[in-house]
Amino acid sequence: MMPYIKNINASALQFAVLISVIVIILLGSFITLTYTHGLFKKQSDVLLKTIDEANRGIELSLSRSSNVDSRITVVDEHKELFIKKKVWGGFIAIESTSENKNKIFTQRALVGEALKNNNLGIFVSEQKMPLQLVGETKIVGDAYISDVGIKSGNIYNTSFKGSTLVYGDIRKSQTILPKLDLFWEKNIVNFLNSLPESNYEYVDLDYRLNNSFQNKTKVVFNQGPTTISTEALGNIIFKSDSEIVVTSNAMLEDVFLIAPKIIFKKNFKGTVHVLADTQIKVEENTSLLYPSSLILIDKNSKLGKPIPRDDEPIFLASSSTVNGVVMYLQNINSDNNTNTSIRIDENSTVFGSVYCNGNLSLSGTVNGNLYTERFIVNLGSKFINYVYNGIIDRKGVNDGFVGLPLQQNKKGIAKWLY
Repeated sequence: MMPYIKNINASALQFAVLISVIVIILLGSFITLTYTHGLFKKQSDVLLKTIDEANRGIELSLSRSSNVDSRITVVDEHKELFIKKKVWGGFIAIESTSENKNKIFTQRALVGEALKNNNLGIFVSEQKMPLQLVGETKIVGDAYISDVGIKSGNIYNTSFKGSTLVYGDIRKSQTILPKLDLFWEKNIVNFLNSLPESNYEYVDLDYRLNNSFQNKTKVVFNQGPTTISTEALGNIIFKSDSEIVVTSNAMLEDVFLIAPKIIFKKNFKGTVHVLADTQIKVEENTSLLYPSSLILIDKNSKLGKPIPRDDEPIFLASSSTVNGVVMYLQNINSDNNTNTSIRIDENSTVFGSVYCNGNLSLSGTVNGNLYTERFIVNLGSKFINYVYNGIIDRKGVNDGFVGLPLQQNKKGIAKWLY
């Protein structure tokens, strides 16, 4: 019987050893899993805090009293926050990068004026003449005008056909338009001049261009007229020293176009930012999607000369649509200038904000708000500070809209950049 008992003891010992090994492996795996889980949680907490800190940088830039210049650094304990700003069309591009231990996270966004809690429909700085409404003109929202008031007018036997002059409060305006963001105003002019090669990558015009906002800006520069019929997405500038023509075949999103004269041909559809100093022309059935921006900085070379119809500095033709901001800027006193600065034609619509440091001809619709020195109607004879069949409707755009780079107003996010 003894050999049998020895065999049982040997088997029991082997089984006990096996169980011990399994227990040790399981215990080791549990300890490793617990440690890994704890480490992962710590890493996740650090990453989440890094993301929160990057978002805080964006929020800091939106503050009404924000003094963020082109670049600032915030150091808090073991965390560092880097905030950079640059102009991108009628908006400001914010880049907020947070570094916490070995984690880095960056958020990028286009920002502008937040319309939320702002019921302003129109702001007219003209102080010498009343604002006169003619035909089917309609104003929804608060109207900021001079002490000389607002009234119904008459042009060629057509009088005001509405029952109410303003569907909102009438308030006193100032002699000048609200100031633009100082950083934006200072830097937008630089784009009309030279672009430093150190900050940009110059490339050739290709059929398809794609560039993230985390990379250097790609620039396509041509001397002479340039026609764009290509596909381009993102952090890309097209620049010409004379003229850019965008055809209906072009597929553009978020790109920046810079030239003395820029024309969008019929039926184009895309998201673009535009800067010119002579003319921006948007032909029929063109649709510029949100957030787009049109900015013209007038050289004042033709302020004393009559401008032919359809050659106005900014001209939105019938059935065209702009979702975003439209801005006309000039640096001289324009009291004696009776040329049209912006013409928004019949059946054309702006969803957003218009800022005109000159004379605005409105026979279309602005769903949002509008700032202008004065209005003008040109029907052979010129009628100063008249609106003929124009519609301004603050309620025509939702409170989530973000637009003009104004100095004092709280900013909001127009779009997160990629």
